[in-house]
Amino acid sequence: MFQFPLNNPSGIQTFLYTYGGISGQGRQSIIIPPCKWVLLWLGGAGGGGGGGFTGASSSARGGGGGGGSGAQMLCVIPSHLLPPVIYYNIGVGGVGGAAGAAGTNGGATHVTLDPKAAVVSQSIVILANGGSGGGAGAGTGTASGGSSGGTSALSNFTFAAFSIFQSTAGQTGGNGGIATGDAGSNIGTSSTTVFLGGTGGGAVNASNTEFAGGSTTSSSPYPSTILSGGIVGGGNGNNGHTLGLSTIQLSTRGVGVFPFTISDYYLGGTGGGGNASGTGGSGGNGYIYSSGGGGGGAGTTGGVGGSGGNGFILTGFW
Repeated sequence: MFQFPLNNPSGIQTFLYTYGGISGQGRQSIIIPPCKWVLLWLGGAGGGGGGGFTGASSSARGGGGGGGSGAQMLCVIPSHLLPPVIYYNIGVGGVGGAAGAAGTNGGATHVTLDPKAAVVSQSIVILANGGSGGGAGAGTGTASGGSSGGTSALSNFTFAAFSIFQSTAGQTGGNGGIATGDAGSNIGTSSTTVFLGGTGGGAVNASNTEFAGGSTTSSSPYPSTILSGGIVGGGNGNNGHTLGLSTIQLSTRGVGVFPFTISDYYLGGTGGGGNASGTGGSGGNGYIYSSGGGGGGAGTTGGVGGSGGNGFILTGFW
């Protein structure tokens, strides 16, 4: 059995690695300090929300789907199995779709033994998949929410037989409001992941009735609505944030600039509201780590989808 220093916080070194927004920055390095055990917690990036549909007044217009959140992957591995330096790449959050366009997928986050640009399966230590982008709003039907970042088979990883692995899927984004008229689909807090997908954008029907963007909902001890969608008339969706009391704040290392706090949930963006006679509301951006973007609301010009949160890597050494 390995001993995790829960009663001795000074006995574990923890660092956060995040995406620094530098195009083409390539693989970065993690130097492993003297220790017995290495913890790697990876989050894939969230998908972007789909854009709302553009259509003339008195036509049916659907909202964009919310982006799915990224998968999580946790690994505890004996340090003597790893070289002194390992390499990582952070998945970049999917971009929200323009009016009538789907959101883009979030990127995978991975750690490898090899600094080369190409990912060679034999060199992958651990990988977390990104969530998919939300579907585009249309004049008929429903724009689907982006798929969750899927789990990874442990057989794909070099040291699975010698380590403790846990792979957890993300959350699927909410559907956009159907073109015949409905609000964007809500997203509820999950029992399996703390990184949430984005909600759907609101529709406008052929009678010019407007519908709101989907909200993020929960249950006790939290309010039933914890993050509202964009209101009718083209209200913008809200950006995601953390929910719950933070218990630990960890050091940031590498090219990132954000602190990391352990919270109950990391919310996706909410969907924009539909607008019968103007631009639909923009979807909110997902929280900065792994969460999905909200879908755009429908309008005479569709609202743009929100962007998904970037991936991350949290390391621990003891």
